[in-house]
Amino acid sequence: MSCVGTGLFMVIEVLVSFFTGLDAFVPESTALTELDFENAKLLTKDELYNPNALPLEEVNRHRSDIRGPIASRRRFRRNGINRPAKLWPGGKIPYSISPHYTNLERALLAKAVKQVSHSYHNLDG
Repeated sequence: MSCVGTGLFMVIEVLVSFFTGLDAFVPESTALTELDFENAKLLTKDELYNPNALPLEEVNRHRSDIRGPIASRRRFRRNGINRPAKLWPGGKIPYSISPHYTNLERALLAKAVKQVSHSYHNLDG
């Protein structure tokens, strides 16, 4: 397939995703595996806490993906979900990550996913 054909195909997939609420195809993507979650349990303190990482204050200076006047509002009057088709099926969040992450980076992502999942489930009970 030519470069133009591939680009057109991807544009069509994104449009279908936008208008139907279905997930678009993400080329060269993957999900975390059980091995990633096992490796997350083996992470050392040095691997978890990078002394060269940006301080939280610096990270917070970067704007989120929400732009425009709504981004400056402190309070919203409606839910973030405006179409039921956009809800996650069965309460499970579909995701994909780049296959270019190292094993260490995949383990760090798995640890973060596990912590968020644990925190969310502990809110219920």
